[in-house]
Amino acid sequence: MLLKIGHREERRPDDVVGPLLDCHARIRAFTAIARRIAAHEGADAGVAEAAARVERYFRVAYPLHVEDEEISLRPRLMAVKAAPEIALCLDAMTAEHDAMEALVAGLLPRWATVAERPSDLAALAPGLGDDTAELARRFDAHLEQEERVLFPAVEEHLTAEALVIRAEMVARRAVA
Repeated sequence: MLLKIGHREERRPDDVVGPLLDCHARIRAFTAIARRIAAHEGADAGVAEAAARVERYFRVAYPLHVEDEEISLRPRLMAVKAAPEIALCLDAMTAEHDAMEALVAGLLPRWATVAERPSDLAALAPGLGDDTAELARRFDAHLEQEERVLFPAVEEHLTAEALVIRAEMVARRAVA
């Protein structure tokens, strides 16, 4: 089966890290589906549906997660002036977001093509596989570092602003 995404938990209104971890789980899941699409042999409705869902996720939902981190978390964590490791991690996060957004931008039209014409997958598969593998490699390191460094910093330093941050995250999704 090409499509299988986990369930969402209800979170406390002041829980910022839980929804971010949920986003990370979805990033990992959709990246894994994208890798399976690139490795899939044949042109069937399942691969077309999977490609459509991957394309939609990375076109609509993933940018919202990047905004959560860049707009809601980054300035607040930079203002804390806590451990230098946090500032370095935030700088790396932004650079990595830029690089991954460029990769995603190159993948979006190919996923859309497979969604519309799954018979084109065979011609797209080699480059699609390479670029998707590169995206997965980058996400693995990126997400792990955020979970190890930034999310504990959010829980430690941004508790007073948690309700506001969550409201911003929810508002982004209401507009989308």
